[in-house]
Amino acid sequence: MPFVTFYTPTYARPGLLYNCERSVRAQTDQDLQHLVIEDTVGIGIDGMYRQVQEHAGRVRGNYVYMLQDDDVLSDAEVVADFKAFVGRRWPEVV
Repeated sequence: MPFVTFYTPTYARPGLLYNCERSVRAQTDQDLQHLVIEDTVGIGIDGMYRQVQEHAGRVRGNYVYMLQDDDVLSDAEVVADFKAFVGRRWPEVV
C-alpha cells in the first residue's frame, strides 16, 4: 500500500499535465501512487470533487493528495517531508 495517492483530474490540458506528472516522478521517495483521472465533467474543481467517489476504489494510498493538472509539487522531497511530518501518529487528516 503506498503512503500517498496523488489524485489528478485533467481535462484537455496535456502540457500542464506533463509538468504535473514530471513533478510526481521526480520525488525522491516513490512510496506513492499517481492517479490521473479524466475530468469528464470538465468544470474544474467542482467536477473534480463530484468524481472522487466514482474513483475511490482505485485509491491505494494511506493519504490522498488532490493535485490539479495545472499544479506541480514544489520540490522532490514533498513525499519524504510529508512522511516525516506524519511520523508514527498516522492522523486521519493532515
